[in-house]
Amino acid sequence: MAQKTEHTSSHENGNGQSAAEAGRLQPAVAVRVGMDESSARLAEKLFRVGQRDYTRLDLTDLSQITRTPLNEIRSHFQSTDEWIDACYCHMVDQYRIMTDAIPDFEDYTVGEKLLNFFLTSMDMMRDQEPFVRSTYHPFILDRFTSTRFEHSVARLFRQFTESDNRIAFSHQLLLVSPVYTWWSREYLHMTGYWLTHPDSEPEVMALAEKTVSLLNEMLYNGVIDNTLDLGKYLVQNGFVSIWTPVSVFQKFLRF
Repeated sequence: MAQKTEHTSSHENGNGQSAAEAGRLQPAVAVRVGMDESSARLAEKLFRVGQRDYTRLDLTDLSQITRTPLNEIRSHFQSTDEWIDACYCHMVDQYRIMTDAIPDFEDYTVGEKLLNFFLTSMDMMRDQEPFVRSTYHPFILDRFTSTRFEHSVARLFRQFTESDNRIAFSHQLLLVSPVYTWWSREYLHMTGYWLTHPDSEPEVMALAEKTVSLLNEMLYNGVIDNTLDLGKYLVQNGFVSIWTPVSVFQKFLRF
């Protein structure tokens, strides 16, 4: 199994790479996880179909193309959309187990983990490029409703933040479901732009790096906590008073 390049700090290794870049894993180390084995096998079968106009294919067509019994397919997926969605979810499942190849992955910041996922998922998509270019926009990015893949990415991001006890407490309170949904959509849009403009990878990566750098500043900066602590101290020691409706009414009665 591939091993992560050692780095001298949580942000940079001896070669000047970021932790996320150093920890970039090859899809070859992927192991089935998450979905059951038969569903994972079907996902891999569909990957091998490659470039097609999937918008014109139903399960019966795909059954013939993949030489898979239709009843076997229907026992897992009820539509072409579901089967394709499951293929992308399988990438997230693969990534989760791939992180076991990074001994100090839990020491990464949330931003470094997000960037590592972005890099590795790009590599995964390159491995399945004909399939991805045929399906990503019509079945993932341009859908009117959210996909299982989008939710899988959001859950992965949530796992990154909830497992990190270095995040300022006040920021943890702000990390509600819509935040993860927003980050997930941003990931989908950046990936979609990269797929549409292959020559834009340097610019897309620069944007991703700046985005996760800002995220790290937001999550690990304790300014809000310190401000609240100062305010609490000032109130408790009588340096300032809190004007509540009750206190205002009491002051009014004194006149």
